[in-house]
Amino acid sequence: MFKKITAALPLLIILTACGGGSSSSQPNLGNDYLTAPTGSYHVGYRDMRMVNDQVCPDPYFLKGTNEADFGADNHAKFCREFMVRIYYPSHMTPTTSPYFSPIVDGLAAFFQNAGIPDLTADDITAIKGVQSFTSKNLKVSAEKFPVIFFNPGYGMEAQIYEDSITGLVSHGYIVVALSNTFIGENTQFPDGRLVQQTAPKEQPIFDTSKGDILFSYAQITKVKAGAPSDPLFNAMDLEKTGLYGHSMGAIDTINVARGSSNPFKAVATLDSFPIDVNTMSYSPDELKGLTIPSLRINAADWNQQFNIPSDAKYQLLHDNYAVILSPSASDSTYTRHNNFSDYSTLQYLSAFQKIFESQSPETYSLGVANGYHVVKLTNAYLNGFFDKYLTNKGTSFLDKCQAVSVDSAASGSDNMLECGS
Repeated sequence: MFKKITAALPLLIILTACGGGSSSSQPNLGNDYLTAPTGSYHVGYRDMRMVNDQVCPDPYFLKGTNEADFGADNHAKFCREFMVRIYYPSHMTPTTSPYFSPIVDGLAAFFQNAGIPDLTADDITAIKGVQSFTSKNLKVSAEKFPVIFFNPGYGMEAQIYEDSITGLVSHGYIVVALSNTFIGENTQFPDGRLVQQTAPKEQPIFDTSKGDILFSYAQITKVKAGAPSDPLFNAMDLEKTGLYGHSMGAIDTINVARGSSNPFKAVATLDSFPIDVNTMSYSPDELKGLTIPSLRINAADWNQQFNIPSDAKYQLLHDNYAVILSPSASDSTYTRHNNFSDYSTLQYLSAFQKIFESQSPETYSLGVANGYHVVKLTNAYLNGFFDKYLTNKGTSFLDKCQAVSVDSAASGSDNMLECGS
């Protein structure tokens, strides 16, 4: 389970914002281990299987080894197949919904085998009791919504990002979240198959994941055209599409955004790395600005990997923004890579807190900032950015290039915003 947690990225105006975070050992005020959506909509979802009959066999098909990872109707060519979970706004009151069971089961198994002396049955019960703020097949709100595609990090599933996804959906976006089979963990298909991550962290994952993004967009467009009476697809405004991703998945979003066939109007990245995907090493070319609106949000230690120079800076063209979630460039502990996933808040489960007595949160790529506060910051930036470029709403902090503040009662500066001219 934690192989993915421990691994898992300009001539400007730089401003800081008020809003402090506390030590990661402090839980939030409440019993939720995910962040409650702050918008006016509830969050429903529908799962959709994708089969790309132009990619046969799947790059990760191994004859005599993983045939069972493919659907029975796909055993002739073993074409590329993956899942998307479509999260959408709803005015219908949701029912209680358990968190994605493969994540819950994986966490429970990890902690039961972690050798924690004072781990109790109540600790495991708490893990299994985590509730999602999403509900399957809620009635879709009868409106038109911009559509944002989301690409998860290597070794991660789409559902481990509900802290940010529900934050967007509750404010009036549809999010199409990909689960990249073999590249991501726990891809669950309608027939009950649960496919684990097996792809090595090498260049082919980028071509495959990029293909999944573009294929999912094409399929959503095709299904929408062929199902005008389906409330979910009818609610999609595909003239207003965005894209975001985390980690290696975010690198793919940049690759799509730079491509000639890019259909997206704006792109955001969560802790992406400026690396050449062929060499898996730092490349200054990857710091170049984008010609479409872009928002790069990075953790405090973003430039301490892949031999990235400490003074590396993104080139920010017009409508390009870069954020570091840290009080200063010299503080590399405030946020880390997994603060952009649900582990930012799941870390307050009692089992995590007990393991932190002997291992630091840094071991699990988590910073010292309060995880709930980090989610608030991240979501404020994502919502503000997509509001500005997909819905044409005014976004004061971006318009003024003023770093966001989400806690007026707190003191201190905890994030830095850079804006292109």
